[in-house]
Amino acid sequence: MNPELGEEQLIILISWSHLNNMVIGGEFEGFLHGVKQEDNASY
Repeated sequence: MNPELGEEQLIILISWSHLNNMVIGGEFEGFLHGVKQEDNASY
Protein backbone atom coordinates (compact mmCIF):
# COMPACT_ATOMS: atom_id res chain seq x y z
CA MET A 1 0.00 0.00 0.00
CA ASN A 2 1.23 3.47 -0.86
CA PRO A 3 1.65 5.44 2.42
CA GLU A 4 1.21 8.79 0.67
CA LEU A 5 -2.08 7.73 -0.92
CA GLY A 6 -3.32 6.46 2.44
CA GLU A 7 -2.36 9.75 4.08
CA GLU A 8 -4.23 11.76 1.44
CA GLN A 9 -7.32 9.59 1.86
CA LEU A 10 -7.10 10.05 5.64
CA ILE A 11 -6.91 13.84 5.26
CA ILE A 12 -9.94 13.80 2.93
CA LEU A 13 -11.84 11.59 5.37
CA ILE A 14 -11.04 13.94 8.26
CA SER A 15 -12.05 16.95 6.16
CA TRP A 16 -15.41 15.38 5.28
CA SER A 17 -15.98 14.36 8.90
CA HIS A 18 -15.28 17.93 10.04
CA LEU A 19 -17.58 19.33 7.34
CA ASN A 20 -20.37 16.93 8.36
CA ASN A 21 -19.93 17.92 12.01
CA MET A 22 -20.24 21.59 11.05
CA VAL A 23 -23.46 20.90 9.12
CA ILE A 24 -24.89 18.89 12.03
CA GLY A 25 -23.84 21.63 14.44
CA GLY A 26 -25.51 24.30 12.32
CA GLU A 27 -22.16 26.02 11.70
CA PHE A 28 -22.17 25.56 7.92
CA GLU A 29 -24.03 28.84 7.32
CA GLY A 30 -21.35 30.65 9.30
CA PHE A 31 -18.68 28.85 7.29
CA LEU A 32 -20.24 29.97 4.00
CA HIS A 33 -20.60 33.51 5.33
CA GLY A 34 -16.91 33.54 6.25
CA VAL A 35 -15.95 32.32 2.77
CA LYS A 36 -18.00 35.09 1.16
CA GLN A 37 -16.30 37.68 3.38
CA GLU A 38 -12.88 36.34 2.34
CA ASP A 39 -13.90 36.53 -1.33
CA ASN A 40 -15.01 40.14 -0.93
CA ALA A 41 -11.80 41.06 0.89
CA SER A 42 -9.64 39.60 -1.89
CA TYR A 43 -10.94 42.08 -4.48
